Amino acid sequence: MQGTDIQSSSGQPSGNGSTPHARRATAEILRVDGVSKEFKVGGGVVTALRSVDLQLREGEFIAIRGRSGAGKTTLLNIIAGLDDPTHGRVVLFGGAALASGKPEPLGDTWEWDGRAWRRIDVTGPGARDHVAMTYSPVHRAIVLHSGGSPTTGMLADSWLYDGRAWTRLLDAGPPRGRHRLVYDPDQRAVMLYGGYDGRERTSELWALRARTWERLAP
Repeated sequence: MQGTDIQSSSGQPSGNGSTPHARRATAEILRVDGVSKEFKVGGGVVTALRSVDLQLREGEFIAIRGRSGAGKTTLLNIIAGLDDPTHGRVVLFGGAALASGKPEPLGDTWEWDGRAWRRIDVTGPGARDHVAMTYSPVHRAIVLHSGGSPTTGMLADSWLYDGRAWTRLLDAGPPRGRHRLVYDPDQRAVMLYGGYDGRERTSELWALRARTWERLAP
């Protein structure tokens, strides 16, 4: 999606219910991984979106800017279920249910294929809130790291989801919640920034290279 800028700002968590969107609190509620959209025009193919990644947390507002024809409306239509992606999918994991008045961590996996939400019957990471995920071309899978719950505290494990099953990648990494993960093609690594380590907020920067977490800064 050339020439398109995505900006975000955080607001207050709100909403509850039974849908994957509404029952997540202060957690990642939407992830778009590697979504592409192609249109056949005449004898050729026009690419509207190419490998778009997007993360959205409860209470966060995102503005998508760009020139006409950059793919803004196409992306929104796919997220809303009005159009289908040519490649890629939207994946949700975990979060917290608010049915009893206090957050209860969840451990379910959902996928959106452009038409409907589907709960995936897979066994993987334990129930947790405040997780972070990103797609890694190196691992050819979605990487999930850390998160926590009132009973477990901050976790430190890393997992891979290839669209069929969850696989534990590492048992020990930086314990984090409310952190950010993003794939850096220059570093060929998954980058982790910030979050809460169980005691305080942190601005540490880490890199996941294959099967090893490396602290970069500060």
